[in-house]
Amino acid sequence: MASLARLRWERAGGAPIEPCTPIAASPWPSSVQADYQFVGLGISRTRAKHDDCPAISEIEQLFLEHIARAKRFIYAENQYFASRKVAEAIAKRMAKSDPPEVFIVTSESADGWLEQKAMDSARARLVRSIAEKDINNRFSINIPYTANGTPIYVHAKLMIIDDEVLRVGSANMNNRSLGLDSECDVSLDAADPANSSAAPEIARLRHKLLAEHCGVSVEHMAQTLSAAITMREAVKLLTGPGRRLERLELPDLSDAETVLADQAILDLENPDELYEPFAKRSIFSRSHVLEEPVKG
Repeated sequence: MASLARLRWERAGGAPIEPCTPIAASPWPSSVQADYQFVGLGISRTRAKHDDCPAISEIEQLFLEHIARAKRFIYAENQYFASRKVAEAIAKRMAKSDPPEVFIVTSESADGWLEQKAMDSARARLVRSIAEKDINNRFSINIPYTANGTPIYVHAKLMIIDDEVLRVGSANMNNRSLGLDSECDVSLDAADPANSSAAPEIARLRHKLLAEHCGVSVEHMAQTLSAAITMREAVKLLTGPGRRLERLELPDLSDAETVLADQAILDLENPDELYEPFAKRSIFSRSHVLEEPVKG
């Protein structure tokens, strides 16, 4: 695609685009110690179809692959939880006899009235639908709070699977990031023999993040988790009067909020939905996994 972009630029009268000159010295700041060195990284992208450029849905595929791959747990921090396809993949795992723990840290509410109505309402509907499949109680959405009880706005986009896979980037767990917006994630897979040395640091990062949210030391968190308990159990044991994580309390939705959430009017999966009648578009009618929850 780079060559296509270059051709278009030059046809439009732009100066010829030449490759960047390699930099001899490393741009990495000497004052910052790198946690990972000499490892292979994967790049995944989202881009909607536009003119002659085909759609790219690598991020969506990687989300689905990672959720299906997880054996023990998934730890994620994300600005939103509103993607039908991500919720479907999780619901499939929750319906199994021995699912992984899925522990998601996100904001109490989206930023702005309109996004609250769109993202928070969709989250409530999806979480309730997943809960009906979660017979082993392995799925949870968790909200971080400061010591004085102020909810912390989460803008991270991070996922750790079984302390083997680490992915970070720009993609949210919402429909737009999987099919409409332009996004880019990078992932590190320690199951690859060439990356095996990264596994301890991936585990330590998960411990550091959970420890920060609970206001305890990394060592205390790691020791608690070493007792083969779930992250949710560890958080419950270590929650005190200071920094903490609390499980999301789902709101009761009005009829208007339910319709807005189910039709994903403000969170489209692809550009073609702009021209699709609202009555034919629903996160539940197009899903073979998720069922419309009994409660709003």
